Amino acid sequence: MRSSGPGSAHARVTRDVDPEMVSDLYASAARKCLSFAVDGSASVLPVDVRRDTSGLFVRAIHAGDVVPAPGTEVVVLVDAGEEWFDLRAIYVRASVVDLGSDGWSKLDPHRTAAWDYGRIRRDR
Repeated sequence: MRSSGPGSAHARVTRDVDPEMVSDLYASAARKCLSFAVDGSASVLPVDVRRDTSGLFVRAIHAGDVVPAPGTEVVVLVDAGEEWFDLRAIYVRASVVDLGSDGWSKLDPHRTAAWDYGRIRRDR
């Protein structure tokens, strides 16, 4: 007989949530960054992030910082919270599609994950 209670091999604890549950972070999170590889080394830029009905966009915050060229694989990380159960984040792996003349670069998301430590629960 298999057990499905606490401590069983089938019980799994997760902090993962549907990205829509924390989508407010795109606008409200204080920490937003874009990471990508340049000549085999990791680069990370602080960015503004915007998501609307036409897609996901990033813009470099500091003058002189440049979002990589179209076709470049990037990761966007948006996170918030200071205390353990306040930690929430969205992770998006994407490709740069277009460098907008207004400074906003459009991304094509391939994979999105999100977590919220305040919603830790047993997953079945």
